[in-house]
Amino acid sequence: MRRNLIPEIRRTTTHALGRIYRSIFPLHTRRSLWFRRFFLLPLRLNFFGPSLQLFHSINLPTTLRETSNSPSEKSRILFVLHDSPGGVWQTSLDLISALAPRYDCFVLMADPHRISLFKSDPLGRLLIRQKTWWLNRPWSLHRLRSQEHRDIYDEVLSKFQPDIIHVRHLLGHTLDLPDLCAETDTLLVLSLHDYFCICPSIYLVNEAGAFCASSCVQTSCECAISFPWLADISPLNTTWLDNWRTQMKFLFSKTSAFFTTSQATRRVFTEAYPELDHQSFSVIEHGRDFAGQQQQASLPKPGEPLRIAIPGHLRVHKGSKFIRSLWKIDQQQGNHLEFHFFGTVDHHLRNVGASHGPYDREDLPRLLADLKPSFVGVFSLWPETYCHVLNEAWSVGVPVLVSDLGAPKERVERHGGGWTLPADDPAKAYTMILEIRDDPRAYHRQQERATIRDLPSTADMAKEYEQIYRSLAEHR
Repeated sequence: MRRNLIPEIRRTTTHALGRIYRSIFPLHTRRSLWFRRFFLLPLRLNFFGPSLQLFHSINLPTTLRETSNSPSEKSRILFVLHDSPGGVWQTSLDLISALAPRYDCFVLMADPHRISLFKSDPLGRLLIRQKTWWLNRPWSLHRLRSQEHRDIYDEVLSKFQPDIIHVRHLLGHTLDLPDLCAETDTLLVLSLHDYFCICPSIYLVNEAGAFCASSCVQTSCECAISFPWLADISPLNTTWLDNWRTQMKFLFSKTSAFFTTSQATRRVFTEAYPELDHQSFSVIEHGRDFAGQQQQASLPKPGEPLRIAIPGHLRVHKGSKFIRSLWKIDQQQGNHLEFHFFGTVDHHLRNVGASHGPYDREDLPRLLADLKPSFVGVFSLWPETYCHVLNEAWSVGVPVLVSDLGAPKERVERHGGGWTLPADDPAKAYTMILEIRDDPRAYHRQQERATIRDLPSTADMAKEYEQIYRSLAEHR
């Protein structure tokens, strides 16, 4: 009982503190900086433990340790990303956990007010803090270079001398790092997890809530800036975006290899930057490890509604308005659908279905198994670059309904285990859902394909990255 209660208390406390912080302290202010530094951070360290866990079964040390740079014959990789929970953070830790037995793995994480350096333990189970630098001036995308950031990067490169710098995401960082990589002849590789390098709106969703492919034709646009760190760049304008893309091309010119997670994502990038099509640009799927295959899906009995589970942080780009449209149509047609939300929802989904609250990634297969839905829905209005929800749904044998965009469409068409629905036509999508419900044979055919067969593990993923790391190092 106690094991189940403590994680729930921690999650609830984390979300409550975040809401209090965002409501009282505007981002990029001195008040915000001091509140984080002298209240939130000590509370987080004392209550949640000092090291970042990669596996929840590992006990954390009781004090935050500053560790020395011990000699090692293993090659060193410095992973660079932003300090914010989410898909990039979680998949980066998956990769590190798989590589750590063979590499010395360091992680440089940034937020607008600080940069922290961590080192993985040799088993890839803990990240142990090496040092934290508090910034005198908060990070902003308006300053793509900063002497303060450059000094920090220079210290990290000089002291730890990484063989490879793998930028998992640029958010929170400046272009001083690739500058230094070029000056020191340090191997730099770049992952493209979303569309930040095309447009800082990240999801390429315009003010109308539709995928725009970053085809800006107006002098300024009101594209949704979904990440709070980027609030000060709205509204965007074409002059600013032109300069942004020029700087990204400069970054690309200093990069030895590029990675993304689907062919659909690669196409979006090569259309925006045709020169990338002639670079080392590999597609490596995210790896996941599951305990085993389960079969927990079923069609409803006669007279029962069709249960659709929808996980994630559900905002406009994740299809909240689309889901509400489905719900409104269903209200008129006799309430055939029952929506279950796992994660957070925006105001569009108020009173639309049952909200089960935030969850840890490792818990989603269990939550789906308990609910036994007929479908898991991914109704994003942007071309997602991978979508872990598909893996999680298939791990418990639940077919998926996905919008006809990006990696979800690509993966369902290749793997099976679901159906694609038109992202721009809720009425047609609703009709298709009921048609699937009324065809049990077709449903069971896709249910049989809703498995984790042929999906890469974290070890498979790490092996692909490792092959490219070695190849690049050998040909330098």
